[in-house]
Amino acid sequence: MKLFAWIILLIPMFIGGCFREEDLGYPKKVFFTPEGGTQIIEGNTRIMPEIEVGHDAVGAYYQDEDSICVKYEWLHVNASNTEPKITLTVPPSDVKKRKLKIRGTSAMEYCEIMVYQQ
Repeated sequence: MKLFAWIILLIPMFIGGCFREEDLGYPKKVFFTPEGGTQIIEGNTRIMPEIEVGHDAVGAYYQDEDSICVKYEWLHVNASNTEPKITLTVPPSDVKKRKLKIRGTSAMEYCEIMVYQQ
């Protein structure tokens, strides 16, 4: 019974340890002015984007011919299926500050990109 309890306790550690954070060539932070706009950021490898609030993935996903898109509130992320680049689009805002986190996964690695509009 003790062995079974140890196995149950160790399984989450092994599963969580399989993924490692890397920058994958993408910037850690991206800033937009209150006027909004579009920025293209590039990395070393293609990623599957998610927008996170807390620890939950949020947003509406859809797929174009050559890209995967996710949109949530004020941030639109378009990740190319053919190149390691992401297009970020933010509308104008009169709110003082806002931020969202993009988590991108590629195989067993992931990166986190904070998007700020100030």
